[in-house]
Amino acid sequence: MIKTFIKTFIKAFTLTLIFAQSVYAAAPEPISGIWKHSEKMAWLEFSFKSGLGHATVLRHEGNTKAKGLLVLKDIKANDNAPNTSSSKTFSAKMYSADVNGFIEATMTMEDKDSLVITINHGGQTEVLRLNRALTKQ
Repeated sequence: MIKTFIKTFIKAFTLTLIFAQSVYAAAPEPISGIWKHSEKMAWLEFSFKSGLGHATVLRHEGNTKAKGLLVLKDIKANDNAPNTSSSKTFSAKMYSADVNGFIEATMTMEDKDSLVITINHGGQTEVLRLNRALTKQ
């Protein structure tokens, strides 16, 4: 009877672990959704598929032609970086008009509602600060 109980317990525990892993893997990245530029009336929408993300212009009141433009691509979580509950980093490629192409960028969540995107030109330079939008634009 105890052997049967142990076997049943092990099977149930294994199934629970498999389920938990699949739910965790399918969970959206913490930056999925809509973010507002901290200084402009512009919103970006971040979305992920299979752990890789991109961000497009959802709305830009200063440049209506920008809607739909790809701003960031190949976004992925930096598993090797020292991520904490209050800080998570991502690598990405950000569009640069200066080079008419995409350049390496680092994205850091300062908290659940603040995202800073930096590029490295001999040192870190802040390029863009975003705040999580509370409503869909």
